[in-house]
Parts: sequence; C-alpha cells; structure tokens
Amino acid sequence: MSPILLWLLWWAPALLVVVGALVPRVRNALWIPAFAVMGSACIWAATLGYIHCLVTAPVFLAAAIATILDARAIRRIDWRITLILVLVGNALGNALEWFIAR
Repeated sequence: MSPILLWLLWWAPALLVVVGALVPRVRNALWIPAFAVMGSACIWAATLGYIHCLVTAPVFLAAAIATILDARAIRRIDWRITLILVLVGNALGNALEWFIAR
C-alpha cells in the first residue's frame, strides 16, 4: 500500500481523533468523519488480506455511529468509553494479525 494512501486513510484520521480527544468543542466534527474514513478504509483493506481490519473496521464504524448518537443527543455515550473501545479493538485486531501471520 502506498505511503500517501496509508497517511490519508489512517494516520491523518488518527491525528484528528487525537485532536478531538484534546479539544472537546471540535470532537464530534473531527471524530465522525475520521472514524468513518478509517472504518471504510479497513473494509477495503480487509479484502486485501489485512487480518486486523476484520476487527478494526466494525470498531471504527461503531465509534462513528456512537459519536453521531452522542452528538445528536439521541443517546449519551461518554467519549472516553468510545476512545477506550477503539484502542482496545485496535490492539485486539493487531494482536490477531500478529498471531495469525506468524
């Protein structure tokens, strides 16, 4: 995968997630598209054989949905829970890839 594509689809959105965690007033505006892009990119990457994306794609998409529900006041979901679940899901996905790819 090209380094530019890698930057645009994962690292730039990940940076937006970090900024959103640090700046509450822009969190929803940054997190919704960031998680949606990462989740969509992981769906595509899973078709290319990236095992961890089988776990991270639904985690990122669920995080985007959770952020939308919280932003629209449909369901209160603490942003810290969303962030923790994303970090845990990412760690589990990468651990899975590491064990399978050995």
